[in-house]
Amino acid sequence: MLLQWQQQHFMQANETPFASNFWHKELQKEDVQTAILNGTYEAPLELPLEAKEILKEMQRPMNVEEDTVPEATLQDFKNYIKKNHEKRSSSPSGRHYGHYKVLLTSDTKYMQVIHKGQLHH
Repeated sequence: MLLQWQQQHFMQANETPFASNFWHKELQKEDVQTAILNGTYEAPLELPLEAKEILKEMQRPMNVEEDTVPEATLQDFKNYIKKNHEKRSSSPSGRHYGHYKVLLTSDTKYMQVIHKGQLHH
């Protein structure tokens, strides 16, 4: 009975708009990604309002420069995360190092995205 409940519970996301084949392909297009980040993406009319709001929230903040290049390498960033305690908050993002540490064990693409988005002063 528990297994059946888990299967139903975890399959719920399959009915959400972004779980469709259309969105899987659409979000892989570089021009779509750029338009979303720039806030110029025109979502399909049939997309629910809540999903449109999610796309709007993905817009790049105005104070982030496109060409910002991190001073530290990705490996430097990973090593820094490994040395910090999990409960420590990392401002300005507000993420805790525990979140980063979990990402260290997953697909490296996630860390690459976060690393490239870090602003170093």
